[in-house]
Amino acid sequence: MSLRKMYKTDSYTQEVCYDYNMRELKKAVHIVLGLTLILIGLAGLVLPILNGTILLLIGLILLSFENVYVESHLQRIARKNTLLEKWYNKLSVWMRKHM
Repeated sequence: MSLRKMYKTDSYTQEVCYDYNMRELKKAVHIVLGLTLILIGLAGLVLPILNGTILLLIGLILLSFENVYVESHLQRIARKNTLLEKWYNKLSVWMRKHM
């Protein structure tokens, strides 16, 4: 009986650790990918080949998944511009659904 309890507890502990590690990995991917897209977006503002605005917006949305400060500022900026608000809402809903 005690071996079963130990096994169940051990399995549960492994499952909790796995969930925690996946959450941390997802957070790291969001931050790295978000910062990369922001840097490419900044380059896109100068270079005529890239669409910097969309890349900046996607990068900021990715960072807003992990940082409440970025999300609140992004929402405040989006409320001032109707086109930006429309794009922000569409991209945010799609990215939260798929990521």
